[in-house]
Order: sequence, then C-alpha cells, then structure tokens
Amino acid sequence: MEEDHLLAIVLSLYARRRRRGRKRSVWVRRIYQQRLKQGEYHNLYQEMRLHDPESHFRYIRMTRERFDLLLQEVGPYLLHRTYNSSLRPQVSPAERLILTLRYLCTGNSQISLSFNFRLGRSTVCEILKETCDAIWNALHLAYLKAPSTEQEWIRISRNFETMWNFPNCIGAIDGKHIVIQAPMNAGSTFYNYKGKHSIVLLAVCDAG
Repeated sequence: MEEDHLLAIVLSLYARRRRRGRKRSVWVRRIYQQRLKQGEYHNLYQEMRLHDPESHFRYIRMTRERFDLLLQEVGPYLLHRTYNSSLRPQVSPAERLILTLRYLCTGNSQISLSFNFRLGRSTVCEILKETCDAIWNALHLAYLKAPSTEQEWIRISRNFETMWNFPNCIGAIDGKHIVIQAPMNAGSTFYNYKGKHSIVLLAVCDAG
C-alpha cells in the first residue's frame, strides 16, 4: 500500500510538471489581436466621445470633461502598468479607466468585458484591480478624508441639525449588498434575506 501511494504521488507530480511545461498553441488569440481596430474602447467609446455627449454620459455616468479630470488625477498611477509589444499593444491609462468605470457602473461580468474590449479575461481582472487601487490612491485624501479636528466634527454636527433636524449627529451609516459567489463550504455565512449570497459594503457620510 505504501509503494502504491508513493507511485501515485510520483505520477501526479509528473503529470503536473508536464502540464506546466506545455507550450501555448496561441500566444494571443486572434480576436484579441484586433483590439485596436474593433475593441469597444477604440470604436464605440471614441464615437460617443466625439459625437454623442448624451450617450457618453450614459455609458460611464459622467461627462467627457469630468472623465478627463479624473484621468488627469488617476493616469499617473497607471503609467507604469502599461506595456507594449508587436503582439500585445499597450493598454493605455485611458482605456484602463474606461473599462473599470464600465465595470463599476454596470456590473457587467469580467468575461463580458473581455469580449467587448478584446482583452484576455486575466488581463481584465488585473486591470480592474490595479485601476481601483489607482483611483483610491489618487482620490481618497481629497474626497474621503476623515475629520481630524474638533472643529470639523462640530461643523458636521451643526450641519446635521440645520439640514435634517438631527442634533448631536456626526455621521449617517448606510449599507449595500454586493452579490458574490460564496466560497465553498460557507454554509449560510454569506446568505442574506434577499435569498442571495453577498457581502455588505458600509459607508458613513456627513450631512451633505
């Protein structure tokens, strides 16, 4: 029995090594090679940007001018993430930001974005993570800065009382269920009252 067990381990390791050493038949799929000609960013988005401001706003929930300002803030954090080669033209900071905004405002699946933008699924996943980190690093000090002085807390409390008739209040908390695919063997840990699996995203805001 010990010899059979050892033989099974050796065969398993050998098979795993062969799979790892297997060469790819296609380095970049043909549909992804057409990204600069037929990808959504290089066609649909550019057309809306130039000729259809209303559709542009519905597409990423902001105007062209607002997007340019956001790109100006976030772009420098994404420059070192770009790459370029004959088979893999670089994904610019603007394209990365558009893809991420599209994901955030629609909830489209990553595989759907992969086909629309003509990027590999793993590339889309990496872009989303890196761009969200860049947005946080670029903007959190300006837009999510917590009060640090007694005067700031007093001002917030006064605003709550003036605007909403809530005295001695310094923050309003709300939450949103973010639907997830529950981990294996999670049981009812992530099961919510809506009959789905989710995590709860909580946020605290001031009177405004």
